[in-house]
Amino acid sequence: MNDSGPFCNESVSTPPSCRRTVVAVLAITLMVLLTHGWMTDLQFQLDDWVQIRDAGDATRSPTLLGGRTSSGVKNSSQFVSFFRPLLHLTLLFDVKIFGASPRALHGMSILYHWLVSLTLYFVILRFQKFLGSSARNRSPNSLAIFTALIFAGHPATWGAVSWVASRGDILATQFFLLALWALLNWRDKQSKLSLTLVAVFSILAILAKEGAVVGPILLLVIDFVALRPRRRTPSLCQGIVWPMMMMAIPIAYTLVRQQLFGDQASLYGGAVRVINSAVIQSSLVSFFSSLPQVFGGSFGYAPASRLNRLQGGITLLLCLFLFSWFVKNTKTRTMVVGLLFFCFALSMGPSMSVYSAASLLDPSRLFYFAFPFVAVLMALALSGINSVSSTKKLLSSLMLIACLVSWALAGTELASRQERIATIIRQVRSDLTDRIDRAHDRDLVFIVSGLPHKIDKIPLFGVYMIDAFHDVFTDSPGYVMQSWNEDLESDLRSESLFNFPNNVQFLRWIEDDEKSTGHFVEESAVLPGPTGYRPRVDWPKD
Repeated sequence: MNDSGPFCNESVSTPPSCRRTVVAVLAITLMVLLTHGWMTDLQFQLDDWVQIRDAGDATRSPTLLGGRTSSGVKNSSQFVSFFRPLLHLTLLFDVKIFGASPRALHGMSILYHWLVSLTLYFVILRFQKFLGSSARNRSPNSLAIFTALIFAGHPATWGAVSWVASRGDILATQFFLLALWALLNWRDKQSKLSLTLVAVFSILAILAKEGAVVGPILLLVIDFVALRPRRRTPSLCQGIVWPMMMMAIPIAYTLVRQQLFGDQASLYGGAVRVINSAVIQSSLVSFFSSLPQVFGGSFGYAPASRLNRLQGGITLLLCLFLFSWFVKNTKTRTMVVGLLFFCFALSMGPSMSVYSAASLLDPSRLFYFAFPFVAVLMALALSGINSVSSTKKLLSSLMLIACLVSWALAGTELASRQERIATIIRQVRSDLTDRIDRAHDRDLVFIVSGLPHKIDKIPLFGVYMIDAFHDVFTDSPGYVMQSWNEDLESDLRSESLFNFPNNVQFLRWIEDDEKSTGHFVEESAVLPGPTGYRPRVDWPKD
């Protein structure tokens, strides 16, 4: 099309050769393997076991996977929180083929991330014909390959890949990019099939992660600003049917969710999501304060004193490059950057309200769905290395060096941290599994304390301790629980223990001198627990 939009006022770039495409695919593959391959050695963490165990329960309808439903759909808060059918269908597929294998499921998450990176590369290539030379570089392939490589290896994408239960972010991003690809096809060829695929992929993205409910709005914005024809009156389909269809998708999802879950439709993570001035203000503060972290790739992994200056420097260099880039063809290039920033902010909207809580774990996973827009923005700046302007080339070179150092420091710290966690989880599980096997008592429950929660800022298993030692495919009783209190005396005095029907034994985790290993010690003998009765322990007064 010759009049596709405001970015099409100059010659259209020619597609890269087949050889360049092959080289790009190999480069993306190598980047994913180098930056994410180590994740196959990680263990399941936090709610991985909950969701994987639920996915392995073939007795429940696959369309309603997502949580325990014994008390009914509308009364199950866990079900509402994890209502991501497409995510759990992929987990069901994995556990039926590989079993509950951490290596296999992490490998599948890496595979999905590789597919997203490849899809982003081809989407940017297709989008180039709508951008024109004002946003291009000397090589028509450079923007696409820079964007895909940044996305494939940037530490901001690591959290969603290393945490199996966050695979929904990866799937949602994949289907959103496919919807954008279908939108480009529709604008190019006016195919009704492509328009239908836009709606289908948008719905699949929402069913993978509810945060993708903003996807249809993003597509409308991108289409209106960059793709919609300007030189002729739009047809009925382009002017009315297309925008109404996209607006209907998030509205329909909200109504269906409300019908299914009633008062708990807005529940997430044990709290009800609301929108008010305080939430909006807090989200905006979190958004702007997180920008240097997004560019620099560090989310509290490495010492702040080492990375704060680097992150600030990257942000400054990015702004300086964009200002120098605006000198020529200011209007068009301002629209490009404005569109990228707006789409990034809008796609982060559903997540920023929980940013503070997520910061206790790993907030990087919240940025996965929005990161393609950041990757394009950074690629525009870094690909300035190919510019004929010495100023742009200098700024891009300095930014590239700062980015590589920052990403290397942040990534090294993240990988080391995650591997320490995996080592401790293996030791904890091995020690407790041996104790369970030796006990030969199905009524015995180990209540553990002292796990090194400072690594994750919450206990490694926490409320998911029972799920971590369940058989994935059955409802066998739990053998392991997290301690109710901070010390043994408080546990022995607690009403929870008094009313607990099982035999229990208290264990405490003791770290070895190396701080990367440890073992359990017995804090009590086996305490019998006849149903409905347990003798109280009265401690002498000082």
